[in-house]
Amino acid sequence: MHHYPFHIGDFRAGSVHLTKLERWIYRDLLDCCYDTEKPLPLDHQAVCRMVGARSAEEKDAVDIVLEEKFERTEDGYFHARVVAELEKYRGKATSAKNANKARWGLKSDVKSDVKSDVKSDVKSDAEQMQIVSQPRTKNQEPITNNQNTPPLPPDGGVAGLQNKKPEKPKPEESEAGFEKFWQVWPKSDRKQAKGLCLKAWKKAGAERHAADILAHIEACKRSENWSKEGGQFIPAPLVYLNQKRWEGAELAESVTAGESKFGSGFEGVM
Repeated sequence: MHHYPFHIGDFRAGSVHLTKLERWIYRDLLDCCYDTEKPLPLDHQAVCRMVGARSAEEKDAVDIVLEEKFERTEDGYFHARVVAELEKYRGKATSAKNANKARWGLKSDVKSDVKSDVKSDVKSDAEQMQIVSQPRTKNQEPITNNQNTPPLPPDGGVAGLQNKKPEKPKPEESEAGFEKFWQVWPKSDRKQAKGLCLKAWKKAGAERHAADILAHIEACKRSENWSKEGGQFIPAPLVYLNQKRWEGAELAESVTAGESKFGSGFEGVM
C-alpha cells in the first residue's frame, strides 16, 4: 500500500502527550505498517532498524510507542487503525479487479456468441440440404420446426423461471454469537476490523464458548483495569479473540471467589 489517508486531527489528538522524538517514531512505525501491510516484528532490534533508532534514547522511545500505541500478538505488533484502513483498501482493490474482469468477460462473451451463431447457421443449412436430399417414403409427412420445439418447463414456463426469486442464503449459525459479542463489546477507538474479528472468532471456535465469553466481557467491563481513565486500557477485540483471553489471559478484578467462573447474573446473555 503506497498511499493511505492521514487524519491530522486524529493523529494530533492521540499523540499530543508524546515527546517530539516519540511522535516521529510513532509516525515512522505507522508508515512501515502501511508499506509492508504486515504487523511489526516482535524482535525489538528489527523494529529499531526499521525506523533508524540507534541511540539509547531512540530505542527507549520505540519501546514506549510499541507499548502504548500497538497491540502485541503472536504474529507481531499491530495497530487497529492500520488494520481497518488496510481492510478498506483491499476491499476497494477487489471490487475494481472484479469490475475489470466483468468488463473483459463481457467482450469475450460477445465474440463467442458470434462464432456460435456462425456455426449454428452452417449446421442448419447442412441439415436443410440433408432433408431435401433424402427421398420421401409414401405417406411420410415433412418435418416442421414445431415438431423440434422442446417442451416448456413447468411452473409457468420460461416466464415462471425468470420471475422466480432466488432464495436468500441463511446466515451461518457461527455468526449469531459473534454479533452478540460485537454488540456487548465497549465502544472505543480500538473497536475496529469487524471482518478480521469474525475470522478470528471462527478460527478460535468461539461459538461453543459464546456464553462464557459474553459473561467474561461483562465482568471485565466492571473491572478497574477496563474502566479507569475512560477505558484507555480496553484491548482491541481482535487481540482479545486471538489470545483467547476468556480462558484466563485476562481476569476481571471485580470477580469474587463466591461468583461463578466469570461472575453471576449473566446466564441469560444469549
